[in-house]
Amino acid sequence: YQKILELVSSAQDSRPAVVKTADVLAVPFTVLSLAIAVLAWIIAGTPLRFAQVLVLATPCPLLIAAPVAYVAGTGRLAKAGILIKAQDVLENLGRVTHIFFDKTGTLTVKQPQVVRVEKPFDVRSPFNDDHILMMAGVVEGYSVHILSKGIAAAGQRAMHDLYARYAAGQRLCAERNLPGHGRDYPVVNNIVEDAGKGVSGEVNGHKVRVGRYAYATADEFGFSPVVHVSDSPESDKRAVKGRLDVNSRFAPLEPDEMAAYVALDGQLAARIVLRDVPRKNAKNALARLRELGVGKLSMLTGDKAASARIIAEEVGIDDVHSELFPEDKVRAVKDASEATRRHRTWRDGFTGESRIHQVTMMVGDGVNDAPVLAAADIGMAMTDGTSTAASESAQVVIMNDDIASVPRAIAIARRTKKVMLQAVLVGLGLAVIGMIAAAFNLIPVVVGAFMQEGIDVVSILWALTALWDRE
Repeated sequence: YQKILELVSSAQDSRPAVVKTADVLAVPFTVLSLAIAVLAWIIAGTPLRFAQVLVLATPCPLLIAAPVAYVAGTGRLAKAGILIKAQDVLENLGRVTHIFFDKTGTLTVKQPQVVRVEKPFDVRSPFNDDHILMMAGVVEGYSVHILSKGIAAAGQRAMHDLYARYAAGQRLCAERNLPGHGRDYPVVNNIVEDAGKGVSGEVNGHKVRVGRYAYATADEFGFSPVVHVSDSPESDKRAVKGRLDVNSRFAPLEPDEMAAYVALDGQLAARIVLRDVPRKNAKNALARLRELGVGKLSMLTGDKAASARIIAEEVGIDDVHSELFPEDKVRAVKDASEATRRHRTWRDGFTGESRIHQVTMMVGDGVNDAPVLAAADIGMAMTDGTSTAASESAQVVIMNDDIASVPRAIAIARRTKKVMLQAVLVGLGLAVIGMIAAAFNLIPVVVGAFMQEGIDVVSILWALTALWDRE
């Protein structure tokens, strides 16, 4: 609650460029109003005509309409789940030319997802894929490893499938005590996590190990088994006697895939393959940004080039920066913030340099994104409420963790700016027309007073149209 109050206070203390533009218009409007009033006084020869003109010189389009439009735009953003920390963000959002995206958790889902279960070539397991996933998911539910949540979620889905098949009448199963086959929930004992290696435990009396290949294939004392590949004296006398490695038991993984190995009752049972999966609406969101005229979309990631390129192609990004440390990401954004291009003048052919300032925006979600979010002209954090460091360093916070909110924020910001200027210019235009009419004595003083209030109402109502959903 206190952080929300800080955000509100920060927004109230700042002033967007459009409101400053309205302030700039106040001086020429005041000069024009006095000029029309003085000319009317001179021509008519009576000070009443002077007052008659000034009654219609309403400043409300400048004083009220612009801030009202801003508040309406801010409310429209908040309704869409987007919070801004300063009013000038609205102005900059509409001028974004280059957007950088973090890969993991921003363009992809938060955790790697299970894509398949593979069994080793040399082992026949009595357990099917759902049983393996269920038991692996149960023990991974106690782990803090980055892959654990994906496996645990897949295990829950497998458990539901087992229940559904059991309810449908299926009774043929090698393990009848598993959930969905006679037991309401798994009995779990002796969970132990070996940091960096894997997690083990007992599920319904079965010993389960999930983790690295060496961890899954080790015996209870931590030693990996050694087998003979030949009875020949040469191979028999070698120090390493043909230990089966992962490459001889499974097909190679794709560049963007990762794996956890599962052993049941001391025997390698399967390999659970996971990968970063793009968000379902990521490709459409990026296409919408291009429709809005955002010139360049880039991806920043610390992942290997091969896996980064696969995700980039799936979501439609051409510019990929891979294998980056956090400081490399900051440097890439800073370099893009102010690009230099050479140009040739048409008059004398002289080649010079002009600095073109681009408005850059970084979209990220994690703690390691905080520095680069602060380095960009606009930092936009996508959060579900768990990544406070990224949210604190960003100027825009997407609270619903939806990448579609990125183009929506830009569209709303542009519409808000447009409505702000329209409300101000329409109000001033009506006031000028009214003053000219009053100068020719077409509008009496009392009528002018009512008309002045009407102009104010029109400007404010026009400003409030920023609340309308045009998406």
